[in-house]
Amino acid sequence: MQLSKKQARIVKDAVRHWHQQELLDQEQSDRLIDSLEVTRFDWKRIARYSFWLAISSIVISVSALLADEWIIEILEQLFNAPD
Repeated sequence: MQLSKKQARIVKDAVRHWHQQELLDQEQSDRLIDSLEVTRFDWKRIARYSFWLAISSIVISVSALLADEWIIEILEQLFNAPD
């Protein structure tokens, strides 16, 4: 079972507690603890998301720069409109 560090620590503590309370024997508790796998932080995924976020930001900023005059014209027409 793949868990984060915190989750794995909680599960290991629970299994040890159950072993102390004699709800599990040594073999079962060892098997449960050995089946735990601590997952590492996925830096590759966060790098991929950061890359796509940077590309999106560039596209938005360039489109805002190019559409600046067009937006100003629309706002001028809107504010110069008669009642």
